[in-house]
Amino acid sequence: RKFETQISGVSGEWPTPPTKWSFSALKDVEACPRRWALSNATYRGLWEGRGYPRRPSLSTLTGHVIHRSAESILRSLSNAGCCGLEDPTSTVVLKDLGGISGVLDLQLEAELNELRSNPRAIRMRDYLKRQLTEQAPSMRTAVQQLMRSVERISPRQQHSLPASRQPSRLRPGTYPEQVVEDEALRFMGVIDLLEVTEDGAEIVDFKSGSPDVAHEEQLRCYAALWKHDMVRNPEGHPATRLRVVYSSGSIDLALDGVDYDDTRDSLRTRTLLAAEALEKEPPKASPSPDTCQYCPVRHLCDEYWESGTNEVRTFTIDMEMQVLELRTASSGTVRLPRTSSDAAIFGHIDGIVPGDRVRALELNRAAEDATSEVQLRVSPQSELFVMRAE
Repeated sequence: RKFETQISGVSGEWPTPPTKWSFSALKDVEACPRRWALSNATYRGLWEGRGYPRRPSLSTLTGHVIHRSAESILRSLSNAGCCGLEDPTSTVVLKDLGGISGVLDLQLEAELNELRSNPRAIRMRDYLKRQLTEQAPSMRTAVQQLMRSVERISPRQQHSLPASRQPSRLRPGTYPEQVVEDEALRFMGVIDLLEVTEDGAEIVDFKSGSPDVAHEEQLRCYAALWKHDMVRNPEGHPATRLRVVYSSGSIDLALDGVDYDDTRDSLRTRTLLAAEALEKEPPKASPSPDTCQYCPVRHLCDEYWESGTNEVRTFTIDMEMQVLELRTASSGTVRLPRTSSDAAIFGHIDGIVPGDRVRALELNRAAEDATSEVQLRVSPQSELFVMRAE
């Protein structure tokens, strides 16, 4: 199951379908099997991490910091037996954590540390650190708003037996970042906040972005997993409330007419079809502006470039080019094969030499009139990948 790419020095082995599915993996495969496969393939010698190195995204990192900060605070409050932010003990817990700002700083540093081993983050790390630091006040506000949306934190009933690392029935209480799993379906999820009661559970999911129909689908998936989790919920109690919490407020999802068996059957069918799609070599590519806009491996996907999808991007542009000359360390001239025209290129262009064919991601195109030369700018967020020699 080996494959080659057009990028110099990048070859890999196609992955097998997941042994255990998640909602995000299923949605990713359904959107584009090739994207999931290229992202999760094995690339020996490229780096020590799993799959292809992820492209750092400011919006994604910001969301992670907000999300993980809220979960860290909730976990600490729950462990301390607090019933909510109005509980006097919560002040002591937050103070011990260094306040919300202290938690944010720790999570921000953790995110940046994860980037140290990522070869795609080398050029972007300082830029991302500056941007994240500047956004710290707004992230603090977002965490505060998420925390205010948590209506209660219930102390957990203690088990009579010693604590075990093995999953077991969840007693009434609040559980941040709780795994639920349908073992027969081989499908699992991680619920941001699970409030277990004697006869059911409230499922809460935190989102740092805007409302999306996929968020509702994800929560209904989690509800089905909870209902059929024979280890953590052996009585099969249903979800009694589904709630999506945004920094702007929360949304309750209707439970009327929810059929957990239908949801489970649908997940079974969808995972079988997704696994079948991944068994093909290569898995099918589904190039489209929406699918490819933020694809982290589009430079590896020939169909993306051959279909012309790279030419209909909204803000920045992706282009194939051949380096003609480098005038300085930050300026040169390139040939654009699609139009057989030349363009000036400026910015951080080290790593390329005259004669190289390059796939460039997220370039900025300077405005020009009909008589001027096209000008391309390499920003801190741009990436240049040298292609194999023809």
